[in-house]
Amino acid sequence: MLQRALLGVLGLLLVLPAFGQPERPKLEGELTLEQAVQYSLAHHLAVAVSQAEARAAKARTSEAEAAFRPKLSLGVYLNAGDTDMIVSGVSGVEPGFWTNLPGGGLSTNLSLMLPLYTGGRLQARLAQAEAGERTALARLALTMRQKARDVRKAFFELLQARSGLDAAAWDLAQQEEVLRVSRERQAVGRVAPYVVLRVEAEVASARQKVNESGAELEMATVTLKNAMGVAPKSDFTLTAPAPETLPEGELEELVSTAVAERPDLAVARYALEAADERVAEVLSEYSPQLALYAMAEAKQPELAGPAPFDGGYQVGLVLSWPLYDGGERGARREEAEAMRDARQLELRQMEYDVAAEVERERARWKAARANEELAGAEVVAAEEELRIARMRFDLGRGLHLEVLDALATLRRARNNQIQAAYRRGLAESDFLYATGRY
Repeated sequence: MLQRALLGVLGLLLVLPAFGQPERPKLEGELTLEQAVQYSLAHHLAVAVSQAEARAAKARTSEAEAAFRPKLSLGVYLNAGDTDMIVSGVSGVEPGFWTNLPGGGLSTNLSLMLPLYTGGRLQARLAQAEAGERTALARLALTMRQKARDVRKAFFELLQARSGLDAAAWDLAQQEEVLRVSRERQAVGRVAPYVVLRVEAEVASARQKVNESGAELEMATVTLKNAMGVAPKSDFTLTAPAPETLPEGELEELVSTAVAERPDLAVARYALEAADERVAEVLSEYSPQLALYAMAEAKQPELAGPAPFDGGYQVGLVLSWPLYDGGERGARREEAEAMRDARQLELRQMEYDVAAEVERERARWKAARANEELAGAEVVAAEEELRIARMRFDLGRGLHLEVLDALATLRRARNNQIQAAYRRGLAESDFLYATGRY
């Protein structure tokens, strides 16, 4: 299942647009939650960084593969002096070459080296590089999942801010209407002055809430745009999603899915693989190293003289076997085994943490869904209470303060409903993330 997930990531690498554009894309029009997630995966620079790191890891694998192939180097020496010297090639050129040069002249050589047996050293390095490449892909998938969760949360935060502004504007309109009626009835002696003062205070409070809600809407819009990686001048309107039907299988099944699919666990597994191969690489240092070599050289002792080029070739096998190094290999082996054990323990702890996270987020999601339904029922009851209070007041059987109290009750109920929808959206996002989904 994890391999399929990684293949899916590779497919996204092929279809996502190229990064490095001078400006962020400008987005306009209607925007759904899934569109917002896809925009983030396509345009956020954090995803681009992970893509670049994945390409770098692939290049390291290619480098490790190249170590199995023969290496050929060219050396040209032009020198002057009055005695013979043994001279090496430039450091960093492989295979290296040493030659005995006369006091002056020109020497040209070719050197070829092909490893035949390394005790598993090259194989271990290649396996480490391949594990590193898989780790980079898993990190890319992890980054994409994190960005998807960030966008989902920012999307629900913006929906909450928009609903909060709508509710605040509605409440202000209701309070202003109550104030208008109160002043008219005060003029004919049907409402006491203190009632008008209270309504005026409610109107002032409602206007402050509108101002605060407007600022929260602007901040939430900026947060979503940044999470998506689109231009600040983007102008879009959100389409509220329906509550998702999330899996409600047995807890063991959900945990099993999370452990198999979550990229952060994949990163830990590949880190353990790399640590295993590091141990194998250190153990290979105890083995003999065998290589095929071939050299050819041509020398002209005197550049201006009549002497012809002198040279020849040599082909052979070279065997090297480290016998005693004062304990360096033993220390490296101990370090590699200790790091492998640490990676294994980290993976085990992460699996425990994931199991707890899945159980915790499932409980939070269920509670959030139930609370959203209760908040909806609370709004219905508060609307009915306001309707009855207004009817009693119009019939002269109720007090003006009853209408104000009913308005306050409905305002609280609507705010609770907005908060419940927001918490349900966050719980959905976290539950999807906990179970290894986007």
